[in-house]
Amino acid sequence: MNWATTDTKVYRTFQLDLVNGCPSPCVCTDTTVDCSETGLDEIPQNISSNTTILLLGGNNLTTVRPNALSGLSSLIELDLQNNQLRFREKNKLVTLPKDLFLNTNLARLYIGSNNLVYLPKDLLVSNTNLETLFLGSNKLVSLPEDLFSNNKKLEILTLESNKLVSLPEGLFTNNRKLQILHLENNMLVSLPEGVFTFNTELRFVYFDSNNLKSLPDLYLITNLITLNMNKNEFICCLMIDFKDWASNQTQLTYEGTCTNLNTTIDINSFNTSTCIIPGWSPWVNSSCSTTCGDGVIISTRTCDNPPPSDNGLKCVGSETETSICNLRKCPACHRSKKRRFGQ
Repeated sequence: MNWATTDTKVYRTFQLDLVNGCPSPCVCTDTTVDCSETGLDEIPQNISSNTTILLLGGNNLTTVRPNALSGLSSLIELDLQNNQLRFREKNKLVTLPKDLFLNTNLARLYIGSNNLVYLPKDLLVSNTNLETLFLGSNKLVSLPEDLFSNNKKLEILTLESNKLVSLPEGLFTNNRKLQILHLENNMLVSLPEGVFTFNTELRFVYFDSNNLKSLPDLYLITNLITLNMNKNEFICCLMIDFKDWASNQTQLTYEGTCTNLNTTIDINSFNTSTCIIPGWSPWVNSSCSTTCGDGVIISTRTCDNPPPSDNGLKCVGSETETSICNLRKCPACHRSKKRRFGQ
């Protein structure tokens, strides 16, 4: 074998790759650059500017340079799934570079199955055409409230298998075209009331395997087809509003269980009429806090008339109130004057 000839051919092939914007060991077809599962530990720098689809899944990427995608203004799909993205800087855990997607035209973005803990609030600010976003199977513990504020075309959002305990109240306010939402396998304890107020186009929602005890008001959502709620901690008597709403949905199917008096039953079959509507006891007033002048009276009541059933519905309002009391004027204080010696 003529090794010199072989080396020359390899070198010429490498040169051709550089000219055509298809770096080794990637495979390029039309405007698609496929670098999946090729052992890359960084994003190649010589990708053609007319690339529309860049596949980088299943590699060894642990960090990404802030300008790694600069010049790829035609990019509409990016796959970074199944890497080891952590982003450490000076021994401190940081996030994806906030300008990483600045000059792209992404419609589909996949960053699932990495080790992301936080995301900068401006990460997706320039991606106004984003329609599909996969962030599942990471280690996200929280999300910035404005993370999706500029993604008004977003239709599919996957956040499953993270460590989310709660969601910001206005997280989905601008995502009025959202149709599919995955939140299963997190640690959600509650959802803010009104979090889905503007998401009237939702079709499929998945809450499986969380720690939810109730759901926020869904009365504006009328197009929902599938709602999965299995493996949560729903309390039956906190699901009365949900049951009323669900009974008016003609195409909805939902799954989930709830507990009532320590018994787990299917939410579909639970009879809400068995829930006791709790009430307040009469107010009990304290005496005025002073014996003269201005003071305060504290009024208290308890939620036991009747008490809530099975830790379900709670009384609405406060247990205490304060009011001003004014008694007679306090007598003037007179100090006895001691006579000075010799006077």
